[in-house]
Amino acid sequence: MKDLAKKTVEEIKADLISGVEDINSLDLAKADHRTAMIGALEARPALLKNVNSSNNEAFLNYAIEKNYEWFVYIKKEQYFDKIAQMFLYGRLTVGDSKKSARGTVADEYYDGFAFAVQKSIDDKISLSCNYTTPEGDEIYYYDKSLDIPLALKSGAKFVIKVDDAVRLINEIDLNVTFLGEKKIKHLISELLSSEYNSYITEYISKKSEGYYSILSSLSELEEGLIKHLNKALSEYGLSVSSVVVKRIAIPKDIQSKIENLAFDIRQRKAEMDADAELAQVSLKNYEAKIAIQSKYPEAEPSLTEYEKDQALKRYLIKTGKYKEEQVDRDINIRRVNETADNRIDKVQDIVPEIIQNTTNYFLVLFIVFASISLLPLFVLLGLEYIGAAFIYLATDILIFGLLAAFNTSKFSKAKKIEPDKISSVEEKGETNGNE
Repeated sequence: MKDLAKKTVEEIKADLISGVEDINSLDLAKADHRTAMIGALEARPALLKNVNSSNNEAFLNYAIEKNYEWFVYIKKEQYFDKIAQMFLYGRLTVGDSKKSARGTVADEYYDGFAFAVQKSIDDKISLSCNYTTPEGDEIYYYDKSLDIPLALKSGAKFVIKVDDAVRLINEIDLNVTFLGEKKIKHLISELLSSEYNSYITEYISKKSEGYYSILSSLSELEEGLIKHLNKALSEYGLSVSSVVVKRIAIPKDIQSKIENLAFDIRQRKAEMDADAELAQVSLKNYEAKIAIQSKYPEAEPSLTEYEKDQALKRYLIKTGKYKEEQVDRDINIRRVNETADNRIDKVQDIVPEIIQNTTNYFLVLFIVFASISLLPLFVLLGLEYIGAAFIYLATDILIFGLLAAFNTSKFSKAKKIEPDKISSVEEKGETNGNE
């Protein structure tokens, strides 16, 4: 047999394929041996099964770096993390349409998850997962703060690291030939989704938290999620380095139901408050009536229009015939509290004033004569008889003053007829008319 050192690359390759030469006899420190091995594996990748334990890591690491698909030809006993990471990374990214220097991003969603596959500093697979609750997978629970059954949708971002690729492959329990991108992503998404939803449900029930309380304690929720997910995913060789809950929201159809329910609650409360207020007013009216009746027992009791309305309303409610007015829910309803000014009270009828006569002839004549008597005064003043003018003025004032003093009753305005004298005036009018 020709010595291996004296063989050419093609001869070594042909001998490896035919089985004349053992793959373990190669020295990967030599470039021609490496080239011959890769050439032989391209024709017969099953040769990797013959690699013994002493050469396993070096030979398989070099081979799988050249072609990750050769991983399917080796035995389970030959698996180690580095080559398993290469194989899984290749399978996870082979179907992706968007690629970058840092990694790949998948367009397709898996159970509400969208994955971005990358490599970490230590050459491990890192999965960045954006999650949005799919339709029908909302978290249902009874919200104690709102006192209603509720459903929640959420959005979160997870960073998952494959710490042990061999363990993940073994836990999937599927022949690696059929282990593709969809199978791996579905497995991880199912694990995350179930554990994520179960933790939030448990968190709400244990803490007795309501929807608005959860929104104010997202950091606490995220810390608990990381611990819970790490515990659940560690058996699959996975770890969670970060969780960011981006939003927790109530679905739109549930929101509309909550708004309607809140409106009904506010309306019922307003009705109860109104009934309580009306009852209080009725009680005050009743107490006032009792006080008056005790003071004036001979007075006949009577109901105001307001009390009659309240009595009728209570009767209709008691008999089940009372109907509320239809309310338009698209407008804001503001109830104006009823005050004492809104109540209808009985008042004394207003009686018009009847004027007997509006003309005072004595006063008119008095003013006319007084004015005429002043004319001589102006004549004396014009002739500069000042002394005579003052004597005339004094005499004039004395005469008309005495005249006014003895006729004071004739200076009063027209008399008003009192309400109780109206009937007598009417009777006199009728008598004069008859006569």
